[in-house]
Amino acid sequence: MSRECKTAPGTGFRFSILGGLDLRIDGTRPETPTGKQHTLFAALLLHPDRVLSVEELTEYLWEDSLPQHPAAALQTVVTRARRALSGEARARDVIRRHRAGYGLAASGCWVDLVEFRALVRRADAARRDGNHRRESQLLGAALDLWSRPALPDVASESLRRAVLPRLTEEWLASAERRAEVDLALGRLQGLVPELTSLATTFPYHEGLWRARMLALHHSGRDTEALQVYAEFRDRARSELGTDPGSRMKAAHLAVLRGDKDRPGTAKER
Repeated sequence: MSRECKTAPGTGFRFSILGGLDLRIDGTRPETPTGKQHTLFAALLLHPDRVLSVEELTEYLWEDSLPQHPAAALQTVVTRARRALSGEARARDVIRRHRAGYGLAASGCWVDLVEFRALVRRADAARRDGNHRRESQLLGAALDLWSRPALPDVASESLRRAVLPRLTEEWLASAERRAEVDLALGRLQGLVPELTSLATTFPYHEGLWRARMLALHHSGRDTEALQVYAEFRDRARSELGTDPGSRMKAAHLAVLRGDKDRPGTAKER
């Protein structure tokens, strides 16, 4: 099932899940579904590239309290969810029944998670072309689709466990990558406070701490950069029983040597 959902801005079905659930139909926001319907929409939007089986969906919706007839109960939830989308007949083109289960249709809708991944792929292409300014712009646009923390209103713990770690890693990888590109481009304004906030939120994510250290170093704040390394090293040793990785150590050595060469070879284009 294709992941590309294409519709003109403000028309058709526009769904957001990278934060709270938000549904828009022809530019209008219907009443936000609650209970099982909310979980159903969240599950489908968080898996825009596949059909979810009846077993998966019933686990997400009911977890440890399965109904006596799960398939029939799920069908009732789907019917009500379709009605919430401006009528069941039209919504059949969005929430589709497949032999194996249910999936989000690929046409007539826009999904922020799909758009996020499409923007990251375009950033990949920009990097291959050597257009790092464009790469930074695309990564910034992708990250702007998120509000944190992710999935604040998803009640299903089984769904959160299934998708939140992967989603968080996708977001972190893009955030770290944009920071590194901006650092290579010499775009230091605002980078230190942004990375300081991220490192505080993710105290064990070495890539963010490395980027923070280098941003301080290239801003002429070597003492603070060395303090960042020492803080991360001490936490890693005491709480994780490990030392910083090779890239972190190399960045630390660059600070000690006063090496001002920015990582990578990115240039404004």
